[in-house]
Amino acid sequence: MHLITGGSASGKSEYAEAQALALKKRSPRSPMFYVATMWNDGAEAMERIERHRALRAGKGFITLECPVSMQEACDAVKDHPDSIVLLECLSNLAANVMFAPEAEALHARGSGREVWEDDCFDILTQEIDQLANSVGHLIIVSNEIYSDGVDYDEMTTSYIRLMGRLHQYFAKESSRVTEVVYGCAIRHKEELCK
Repeated sequence: MHLITGGSASGKSEYAEAQALALKKRSPRSPMFYVATMWNDGAEAMERIERHRALRAGKGFITLECPVSMQEACDAVKDHPDSIVLLECLSNLAANVMFAPEAEALHARGSGREVWEDDCFDILTQEIDQLANSVGHLIIVSNEIYSDGVDYDEMTTSYIRLMGRLHQYFAKESSRVTEVVYGCAIRHKEELCK
């Protein structure tokens, strides 16, 4: 597992795709899957989706649209244990699970914000762990969202706290952790792949 984080427009998506393509070069028979998590909820989202599609056009990715659940991705890769999977991106997926009306059934254990946050953490870590255990390589892209120092409402603060927990969890589970700043990769953790 390789966790790649960075701010908006930092170059993290391009870096993540380059990492997937480098893995593909070493294992040409391994299929590459691109797990897209952006929810198409209007013109702005569609513009970003089209930009990302254009970036990966002709690179050999099989695209899976999974805005709320990793189940479709798990089903798609189950016969490809050597596959290379790029999940773009964890922060979109977490927001979709936490806030989308279509996702409310996923966190029905209680109505308190902390319980809801815990539900989302459990759902996301279990589903992504299942995906990671089914493939040869999982690259997770996520956004750095904590550095502006602004006070937010309770729901946004809960989301930021959830993202912090998810980043810590996946950084611990990953063999590599990279932060992309201004297009430059800063490696925070790197263990040799076996």
